[in-house]
Amino acid sequence: MPTSGHPSFSFKVLGANSATPIPGRFSSSFVLQYNQQLMLIDCGEGAQIKMSEFKVRRSKLNHIFISHLHGDHIFGLPGLFSSLSLNGRVEPITIYGPIGLRLFLETMRDVTDGRAGHEIIIHELDGQATHNLGSINGLSVSAFPLKHRVPTLGYRFDEEPRPLGISTEALAKYKITIEEIKLIKDGMPIKREGQTIPIANVTKKPLPLRSFAYCSDTAYDPLIIPHISGVDLLYHEATYLHELADKARERLHSTSLEAAMIARDASANELIIGHYSGRYKDLSVMTEEARTVFSKTQLAVEGAEFEIG
Repeated sequence: MPTSGHPSFSFKVLGANSATPIPGRFSSSFVLQYNQQLMLIDCGEGAQIKMSEFKVRRSKLNHIFISHLHGDHIFGLPGLFSSLSLNGRVEPITIYGPIGLRLFLETMRDVTDGRAGHEIIIHELDGQATHNLGSINGLSVSAFPLKHRVPTLGYRFDEEPRPLGISTEALAKYKITIEEIKLIKDGMPIKREGQTIPIANVTKKPLPLRSFAYCSDTAYDPLIIPHISGVDLLYHEATYLHELADKARERLHSTSLEAAMIARDASANELIIGHYSGRYKDLSVMTEEARTVFSKTQLAVEGAEFEIG
């Protein structure tokens, strides 16, 4: 449950396997929920099935963030947009991703005659640059480059500062008027007949702001640390155990140990690992290895939902 007074903020796993789906483990797809608003992060094959299984309302999705254009992260998009249209969606949906996303979506639309009944607003981003995407659903969103075989973006989501909260005890003690409440919310102290009541005397201590970062397919790359520093929850791929570090470097992926090193050096509070190679049937070996470096590591298991902060 969210901390008292906080808007709800969570990360739900629809699929967290690597390129080839296997029974019980689908490709990368996740739902980020903030204050009852739903955003999809990557959309691998079978994402819709998992949405139905885990009771994620597709109609509530309003933004999609795509890390890169490998199939296990985008092959679910054409089917999702088709279903939204068949179900009568009229509200626009906004999607962010690397350059080439528009060509992919428009080609699929044209060859299948899959005309959407709703507007799809596409924002293509340079996969080698950082981007400030502004305020989305009450979160400040940024994108930054990851190190993979094709242009790939990580995303960070930060809560935005909230207006000052006024103490109910102070309302009664100082008999604060509506006009004075407006002054307090503007950050101004109350002045009465030469007496000043400081802001700190009438406001509540603000709740800490929370943050989440998503790092999909990437080689071990300490250059991303400034972009994810201090996040409450970090998702970082961990395709292999460290005994296959050479293979990870060759394919520009990370090991579970390397993901833990990134989380530790970024001073993240918690780490979720995913994008597992299908060679691993027992995924507990991944967390066992990662926890030797970063103890607060958990597996991205389908259906799991993690509270942020």
